[in-house]
Amino acid sequence: MINKETDRSKALVSEFKKLGAKIYIEDDVLWIKSCDLKGGVTVDSHGDHRIAMCLAIAALNLDEELIINEADVVSKSYPMFWRDLNNLKRKKKGA
Repeated sequence: MINKETDRSKALVSEFKKLGAKIYIEDDVLWIKSCDLKGGVTVDSHGDHRIAMCLAIAALNLDEELIINEADVVSKSYPMFWRDLNNLKRKKKGA
């Protein structure tokens, strides 16, 4: 498997475990057995804009704040991501 910024599957497993997910890789399959996520932790984007965006979206439903190291890496592919995500959060609160 060819990876660009990082091994995304391993990075997702590593960071989602910090959030409390029961997640693992077996062969070429990513298994998620439980996804009762908790915030209040710091996670790492691994320098990958896709990982940072995935974690940010997961954070929308967390009980506590999530800190994402190197979160600004999203500007590589989606410079307005944080603005758009904040707009989505505001809409969600108003629903």
